[in-house]
Amino acid sequence: MKDSETAKRIKEIIYRHYYGEDYSEISDAKRSREMSTVRQIAMMITHEIVPNLGSCKLGTIYKKNHATVLYSYKTMSNLIETEKDISDEYASVKRLVKSILSPNTNMSLSRAVDILET
Repeated sequence: MKDSETAKRIKEIIYRHYYGEDYSEISDAKRSREMSTVRQIAMMITHEIVPNLGSCKLGTIYKKNHATVLYSYKTMSNLIETEKDISDEYASVKRLVKSILSPNTNMSLSRAVDILET
């Protein structure tokens, strides 16, 4: 899978995790605190899993400019260090994404979520 395809898949996994099957109705332009945090988590996880994908390309996937992507990295890094609930949520979502993307598994999103919640 190409880097951009992997990044799009990560976005889909994370948005579905938070917003269900109708995630496509969620606009990337929304600026609510909850949506911004979810988008920042998604961008940071994508950056860690697909490090060769530049901030401009990642911005295109999330319909943001590269400066917003860089700001998201900085904000999420600070939140992970200072906010335990965000840190725990980030770690949980990252495990979910890695388990679904793993080449050794053919796991659906709903099955991965069930495993993480037990």
